[in-house]
Amino acid sequence: MTATITQASLTVSGLTATSKTYDTTTAATLGGTAAITALGSDTVALGGSAVGTFADKNAGTGKTVTVTGSTISGTDAANYTLVQQSGLSADITAVASAIDFGALVFKVANNSATPQTAALAPPPPIVDLAPRPIATVRNVDPSSAAVGSRYSLLDATAPT
Repeated sequence: MTATITQASLTVSGLTATSKTYDTTTAATLGGTAAITALGSDTVALGGSAVGTFADKNAGTGKTVTVTGSTISGTDAANYTLVQQSGLSADITAVASAIDFGALVFKVANNSATPQTAALAPPPPIVDLAPRPIATVRNVDPSSAAVGSRYSLLDATAPT
């Protein structure tokens, strides 16, 4: 008579995954203390280095973190199959960004040899980074207030 004895599962527990700010990588920081509990008086030690990896590098909430790298050793280690800890998740927060365009400048030509120049306050941050053409308005009275924005010049009486 023969019997087959299968290895028992030994699951790692005690780890946590830490949320992070987007950094172009899938690396996840793990916290806590990894632990295993062998059966009875078996001698099994947990070793290796647990490594956390996000499912992808993109920002999001509740992202799955996979753990690898733990190992077991000891007199009775061959009687076990190590199961890495599962069920961990953490967030990857999007990077806040600001774009500073500095002062915008437009020129107003008043039919003289010297164009008039006026500085505008920087625009609020925008997502559309397409180049904008430089606008020139002719035949504007230099004593009038030529008002401009990042999208258009606001003087309906000026010829084009």
